[in-house]
Amino acid sequence: MLEGTSYVSVVTIPEGSSVQEYGVSFKPAITTVVLGHNSTVKWINNDIVNHWIEAEEADTAFYSATSDSRIVLKPGQSFEYDFDRPGTYEYHSHPWNQGTVIIVAKTG
Repeated sequence: MLEGTSYVSVVTIPEGSSVQEYGVSFKPAITTVVLGHNSTVKWINNDIVNHWIEAEEADTAFYSATSDSRIVLKPGQSFEYDFDRPGTYEYHSHPWNQGTVIIVAKTG
């Protein structure tokens, strides 16, 4: 791996995620990334209906980016967000579609 190279971490919204009884949600449900290395997360809607990404915690830039503009993803669309601070960021689409991004500081 080249120094300074960054990568995108991908989270998919699988088909069937809009139906609670199917028990399908974000894949992976928990994404752990390293700040400045792969701290850009890309959500891809692979379902056949619209979904959204909305942060749980107010007073964060992630919340502002998702709640102020209500990120709606039509089937096949994607949304990227570049996290710039270590922490744990929870988000949802439908109430049963829960996900977490954990950003850890780069070491060494």
